[in-house]
Amino acid sequence: MRITEHRPLRGSRYSQRPRRRFTTLVALALTLTSLTACQLTDSTPDESGKPVLSSVSAEEAKAIKIDDSYPGYVSPLPTKSGPLHLDTTCDMDAPSALVKHDTQDDIVWARKITPRISGVCTDETMTPQGAADYLLFTPTSGYAVVSPNTHYASFILLRSNATSDDRLPGNKRTRDFTIADQRAYVLVIETETGRTVRTEEVKGLILGQVLTNDTLAVETSQAYYPGGNGHGTITTYSLDKPTAKAATIPTDKWLVGATQDSLLLAPSNMSGGHYSTQPLTRLSESGDVLETVTGVTDVYRGGWVGRVKDSTTPPPQDTSNPPQTVPTELVHLDSGVTTDVAGLKVEEVALPTAAGLLVSRETTTGEGQNRETTSTPQFWLSAADDGHPHTENLEQFSTK
Repeated sequence: MRITEHRPLRGSRYSQRPRRRFTTLVALALTLTSLTACQLTDSTPDESGKPVLSSVSAEEAKAIKIDDSYPGYVSPLPTKSGPLHLDTTCDMDAPSALVKHDTQDDIVWARKITPRISGVCTDETMTPQGAADYLLFTPTSGYAVVSPNTHYASFILLRSNATSDDRLPGNKRTRDFTIADQRAYVLVIETETGRTVRTEEVKGLILGQVLTNDTLAVETSQAYYPGGNGHGTITTYSLDKPTAKAATIPTDKWLVGATQDSLLLAPSNMSGGHYSTQPLTRLSESGDVLETVTGVTDVYRGGWVGRVKDSTTPPPQDTSNPPQTVPTELVHLDSGVTTDVAGLKVEEVALPTAAGLLVSRETTTGEGQNRETTSTPQFWLSAADDGHPHTENLEQFSTK
């Protein structure tokens, strides 16, 4: 059983390329027949820039490089039947690749996407969306997200109406590009088959996207923030009825996550670090306020939030520089199950069949250059159930 750890993204990690810890060359015993059975018909991108999913041969699928620490600790996307990986090719002229594995690490299907997924080794900063890429380096509301039931995955693709990036000669770059001109595509697929469910062209700057079990929600604005003259708007798209018209919800808050049937909004963006607690507003898919959760420090895939239970005392902080606020309890918003994590470390993990959290106790010995920190797993939680703690099979995390 392979477990992939997702370390929390903090502060300056968003302005730098995450260090590659390991790269896995997909070299599996895959028959041509099994892959061809789920392939799409080959097609080439049209001149309009609309997304195109292309089939991948068995040999190509074996050679696709994947890296579970890159980009932004978003990949792999957890699904109920095994992980969905994003490729790590740093070639803006090449399509992005998706590789779906089963729980035994065999390839189920593979696809190439044109245009590329935004944020995957993208150095383009000439457009507003490119300059705001750091806002989307988050697994809960970023450029690649998965629904709580893992049935759907959604991707923000490179802008559809610009030919500008830093590698092009100056006379070929698009310099007079404003937020009002910004266009991008959002592509939703079925994780089990790779089939396209819905494709939408989005106008304005994308601040975030989330998936509930049956709805895509995309937040856009006319500035780099939703409030004031940003005129933030959340647009929802039905996945059960892909031809249904979209609905809009005006907002001055940031879209930061989702549960099975609700949207999670916060007063400030949570991708650049968590330096204090804040209230989290839970909205229905139609925009009605369901509840407010106070003292929130973190939002996780699978419907969990981390919060500080006691609001009468200063929130606890870790040893990072600057210090980050850490939760004292986890709340699974769909089931209502709460778990005490005071004094413990919480990390996202991709379980073989669901999103999950690993809770560990850290101990530090020595000083200065001899200082060492050991992390000992205490329990883990799975989005495949009601979010209660598990203590069985802790050895699967022992090497993390």
